Amino acid sequence: MQNRIEDYLEKRSSFEEPQAGFGLIESIVSILLISLFMLVGLQLAVTSTVMKTRAQRLSEAKNWVQENLERDRQRSSDLSQVSYTMSTLSTNATSGSNTLTVASAAGFQVGDALMVGNDSVNNVISTISGNTITLSSTLGTAQNPGSSVEARCRSDSMTGGFAQYLRSKLLPVLSESNNSGTPNVGTRTVGGEIHSIRRSTAVRNVNPYAVLEINYQVTDASGNTVASFDTEVVPRAYFQCS
Repeated sequence: MQNRIEDYLEKRSSFEEPQAGFGLIESIVSILLISLFMLVGLQLAVTSTVMKTRAQRLSEAKNWVQENLERDRQRSSDLSQVSYTMSTLSTNATSGSNTLTVASAAGFQVGDALMVGNDSVNNVISTISGNTITLSSTLGTAQNPGSSVEARCRSDSMTGGFAQYLRSKLLPVLSESNNSGTPNVGTRTVGGEIHSIRRSTAVRNVNPYAVLEINYQVTDASGNTVASFDTEVVPRAYFQCS
């Protein structure tokens, strides 16, 4: 009888051992799966945070560029509202002459396009000495004393409309640091980090006028480009001077 009981217990033990072993493996697998899911979830959370940070940084960088572009466009608009310099002839100006003696040459600049009385020639100032103005071309019609002399266009390059002039008159880029010495470069905190903005310009002739090409590029502390934008500006004043 005792032998039968021992045989029974031995057989039962042999059946239970595999069950205990299977439960341990199952637990280990479960732990591994849970750990894997947690790792994937953590990685997704980190990736989501990184993407959100990048999106915020890109948005702030684009806004920075847009603010500067609006200032450039406003500058272009302002040029067309400048009160042009005016004076009158103090002596006769004969047909074929390229010199004018005016009551006052104050405010005139080399490169100004002039309207002299009713003369139809495109007169451009080449030099100024006292109240004597020398033109780059000769008058087509004689003008009497008292005839008006008006600077109707102002540009570094008359063939380029106001593009050259606008280029020289652009305001410094918006910056948190003092950039008076480097007006085309600025810095700002973007996404919690210091970033730089750089503006480059070029005048390109596009018949019948010239356009000012402007490029803005925002980079991080490592020099990586975060945002870049190109645009072309046709100064509004051009249409009053062409």
